[in-house]
Order: sequence, then C-alpha cells, then structure tokens
Amino acid sequence: MPLSRKRWSRFSGSRGQVHEPGDIPAALFGPLHGFGPDTVHLSPAPVHHAAPLRFGGVVHACGGTVVMLRHFDAEQALSAIERHRVTHTQWVPAMFVGALKPPAEVRTRYDLSSLRVAVYAAAPCPVDVKRAMIAWWGPIIHEYYAATEGIGTTFVDTEEWLRRPGSVGRALLGTVRICAEDGGELPPGQTGTVYFERDEPPFVHHGDPERTRGTQHPRHVEFVGALPRTPTGKLVKRTLADRHRRSRGNGLNGR
Repeated sequence: MPLSRKRWSRFSGSRGQVHEPGDIPAALFGPLHGFGPDTVHLSPAPVHHAAPLRFGGVVHACGGTVVMLRHFDAEQALSAIERHRVTHTQWVPAMFVGALKPPAEVRTRYDLSSLRVAVYAAAPCPVDVKRAMIAWWGPIIHEYYAATEGIGTTFVDTEEWLRRPGSVGRALLGTVRICAEDGGELPPGQTGTVYFERDEPPFVHHGDPERTRGTQHPRHVEFVGALPRTPTGKLVKRTLADRHRRSRGNGLNGR
C-alpha cells in the first residue's frame, strides 16, 4: 500500500539552507539518490522506524516500487536484491556487519549488479566495516546524518567519505553550528553540541513547551540541538554512548 505523502506536511514553511517545499524528504532525497519510476527499493527494516517509513514513502512519491522484508536476514536480503533486481536499498551498520558474516562463497552467490545506491544511517559505522562494504558493493554507499524530528541533514557519498573516513559529510538541510555549553560557537577542532540553524523550528513536543525549549539553542530558538560532533569542516560521528551522554535536550537519535 503506498505511503501517504501527507506524512511530512508538518515540515512545510521553513526555508533553511535550501528551498523547503511541503514534502522535504521527497524533494531532498528523491534527486539525491536518483529515485524515480524505475526504482526498486528494498527495505530490510520495519517501517515503524522513521527512516524506513519515510524512504518507502519517498520512493512511492517518486513512482517507484518498494520491496519489504518481514525481518532482516542477511542472506534473504541478498536474495531479494537478486530476485527483484533491486536498484536502491537502505540499511543500518548492524545490517552491514550481519551481511559480512557469511563466508565469501555465500556472499558472492547472489547477483547484486542491479544495485545503484545503498543508503545507511542511524548509528556510527566502524571504518573497517564500511571499507569492506565498499570493496564488496562498490562506490555506491551513501550516508546521511539527521533525526526523526527533521531538524537538519548532512550527506556524504563514497568518494568523499574515502577522503575523510568517519565523516558524515556536509549540510544538506539547515546550517550546522557547533556550540559550547554556553551557546558560543566553537572553532574547528573543538568538541561541542551540534545545532542545525533553521529559519523556523521544525518541530515541537506536543503540549510541552519546556521540553521543546530544552532541545533549542540557549539564545536562538531557530537553532535546534542535535548530537555532539567534532567540528573539522565536516561532521564526524563519535560513539553511540558519547552521543547520548552529551546530547542536549531529549536524546535525539541520529537517523
């Protein structure tokens, strides 16, 4: 059943770094990943998670087809790519780890030549795991860093990531600001809290203005807090424990 595009209508009205129409995910990710009527997208994760739900909706909005697994199984996923001639898929790092576990003779049994783009997010991916996936699948792996609440997005493709392993790229939606606890913006090389600057706050906690305020910059409500990163011109993911320990507000999870 196609997913409604109205799912994202609440993101309309904010202008940020790029023009933001009512359907931000379709406007951003459709052209970025090359979604279209010939897209066959494999979703190996359940759609009660935000990213699989939204990516499935974007693919449908662009006229493509979504193939869904009942649960993740590495060999079933590889088989589905071959059987349905999958062109796009979205995984998380734990799935990469699982896919690399079978012996090479099992992994190479399946024809994956139809794959054009493999997207992942949700957690830091060990550098050696990502390198192994690139060696296996080729330079088709896209990574983004964002959040369920739609506060902002960064993006890095394989070529740029190989130049800066561990990077999550540059801002695609919103302007990135890395700030100290007092709200002052930090220079490159310092560790702080990431904020995405937007013209309007992209979300609120229902009926809880204080909690909403806790996710925002101490002086600028248009800065919405995300997770800590090391500012070196690009965002670099740190450990999951550190991200939760140091995140401002309500433990926003990278997506």
